[in-house]
Order: sequence, then structure tokens, then C-alpha cells
Amino acid sequence: MADQIRSFAWNETPLGPIEQWGAALKITVDAMLSNTFPQCLFWGRDLIAVYNDGYLPMLGNKEEALGKPLRVSWSENWEELKPIADKAMSGEAVSYRDFPLQTTRNGQPETAYFTFCYSPIRDDTGVVVGMIDTVIETTEAVDGRQRLLSETERYRQMFANAPGFMMMLSGPEHIIQFSNPAYLNLVGTRDVVGKTVREALPDAVEQGYLDLLDTIWRTGEPYSAVAAHYAVQAAPGDPITDCYVDFVYQPVKDNSGNVTGIFVSGVDVTERTAADRALRQSEARLRFLDDLARETGWRREADGILSITTKLVGEYLQISNCAYADMDEDEDGFTIRGDWSAAGSPSIVGHYSLAAFGKLAVWNLSRGLPLVINDNLVELAPEEAKTFQDIGIAATICMPLIREGSSRP
Repeated sequence: MADQIRSFAWNETPLGPIEQWGAALKITVDAMLSNTFPQCLFWGRDLIAVYNDGYLPMLGNKEEALGKPLRVSWSENWEELKPIADKAMSGEAVSYRDFPLQTTRNGQPETAYFTFCYSPIRDDTGVVVGMIDTVIETTEAVDGRQRLLSETERYRQMFANAPGFMMMLSGPEHIIQFSNPAYLNLVGTRDVVGKTVREALPDAVEQGYLDLLDTIWRTGEPYSAVAAHYAVQAAPGDPITDCYVDFVYQPVKDNSGNVTGIFVSGVDVTERTAADRALRQSEARLRFLDDLARETGWRREADGILSITTKLVGEYLQISNCAYADMDEDEDGFTIRGDWSAAGSPSIVGHYSLAAFGKLAVWNLSRGLPLVINDNLVELAPEEAKTFQDIGIAATICMPLIREGSSRP
């Protein structure tokens, strides 16, 4: 550009022959040509362009701009540039980051981005006689950020729509940076973002999950669990919901291997766990019935059948006593003829008055209805509950057998 500037026909421009240039213009041009940064000097009222080698790529496929006014060489952007140039020519330095300008490259128009500063140039009297544009093209950086934002948005959408729950924690306090809708649904749609786990999830803290996070932060080792129990209480006084989750706590590390955060991901498997449990219970019932049929099928004596039945039922239900009884002919009393008792539980064999067990027992059993008491101290009058308590019974299920119109509990 130094060679081009020396040989250019400046006498055909408002600047006049190069030999007549003033000191301020010559000094500025010399300084610009020795600068490795892209620079363009716009001189005089018409803002005539003089620039260095670094500025050439900024022009793209534009026609030669040397010696032309700014409004001509950048005519397609003049409306945006004019107020900026006016400020600089009034003595105010102005700068912009990632300023979009239309240009032509590779045979087609495109939008390029520039970070630039228009700095006023004064002569020895202090009058502004031009401005110098120091500029760096940032198109690649802007495009890169836009691609990153696009990818980030795409990942955000994937994150938001993921069927499993996700949460990102940062710092040793485990501050919740973000969480997806699935996680918010899991914890009761409470406001958690920006808070520490201790602040946002006190129910999780009580169940030891914070201690687990602290361990992962300290050791840098991941942790996973299958069908872990989580009792959710979104706020004090709210009902507690029992959930079961498969989850992974994955430490996030920097280049030095230091833990900077923990990524939480998982899936709510409450329904699956309930189904598995129901299946296991069903299988256990079938095994129990099979064992019961096998043990009683070859027996012929009633007492033997009742004895093995009470034992198997008691063990299967994990209760303290299982007994069988005959109702007296007048249905005022009954005799427990045999029972099975768990270790540490007394036998309840004996004769009893039905009325002593209370009105509910008389009403239900005399009519052939089951008697179900979950807690006799709560559900019965004190004197009725005492009868149960005296023989070591806190809760009971009594199933009557109806035969020829008579109840046989």
C-alpha cells in the first residue's frame, strides 16, 4: 500500500498532490502504514480513504477504495456509518463491537462483522481534520458464537424435553444451575434454580443425599443407584410422596482434574418399582398357595390340616399369632383350639367370651362378617381394647366360616 499511495493520482482527489500534504496528514499516514493492525484513514470533510495492507481484506471484492470518500466505498452501509463518523469528526472517539456491515465476497453479498474504533485526528491547531479507523474483522468469532448459541439452544431443547430428570450443580455448596421439567416434576415443581441443595431440597438433605454429593465432590468418583427411595415433600406440611429413582451423580472436572460441579441425571421408576413389587408379591402368594396345597393335600385329619395351615399363614404374613377357633352353640363364646405363635409371642389357646371383645366383634362375627382391627387402642373403647391387650393382640383379622347358617370364626 505504501507503493500504491506514493504512485496514486492524489491531485485528482480533494487531498491534492502528495507533495502538498500537510504535516498532520503525512505523519498519520506514515504511522498507519507501519501499523500491523488493519487501519484506514478518512481525511477531510469528504472522508477520503487512505489505508494500510491490513485493511485490504476488509474490502472483500469491493472496487479499489483508495482516494474515495467513505460514503462511496461503503455506500451500502453509509446510513449506519454516517452518524458514527459525524461523532468522530466532532472530536469524540467511538467504538463498536461486532458491528454488521454488508459486503461482497466470493461473488455474492454477505454480512460481515467488525470491531472498530473511529478516532479523531487533529492538526497542530487542535482542529479535527480526519479520523482513523482501527478495525478487526470478527465474522468468524460471531459466526462461531451464533453456532454455539444454536447448538446450546438445541441442547437446551433436548434437555427440556428429555423424559429423564437432569440437574446441574456447581461449587462445593452444590448450587443448582439448571434443572429440566422432569426434575421439577419429581421434586414437586418447587423453585430450585439458583439455590443450594440445602436450601431448595431439605427433604433430600434429611435422607442423606447431600452427604452423598459432598462425598462425590471430595473424591471425584461417580455414584449410581437403582430404585433408590426418595420421600418427596415439596414444602413443610405438604403430603409426603414416596418415589423411586434410578440416578447417576457424575462429577464434572476441569482440565486439572478438579471437581467443579456434579451432573445429576436419572429416571423416575416409581411405577416400575411398584409393578416389580406387585409381581414379587404375586409370585410369593403363588409359592405360598403352592406350598399350602402341597402340605395339606395329603393330610386327612382336620386338626393336622388346621395346624399346618396356621403355621404357613403366620409365617407368610409375618405376624405374631395365627389361630383357629370354634364358636359355641349359643354364639356367646368361642374356643381357640389351636394356634401358631412366632418366637416370643404367647399362645392364645383357650375359651373366650365374644362380648368381652366388644360390640364390633359381636356385631360382625355373629353376622358372618370379617372383623378387622388395625389398632385396638385407637379403634375400640378402653375396656374392649383391654381384652385384646391382655392376650397380646394389638391388631387382628378374624375371618368367619359360614356353614349351614352358623358362623364358625
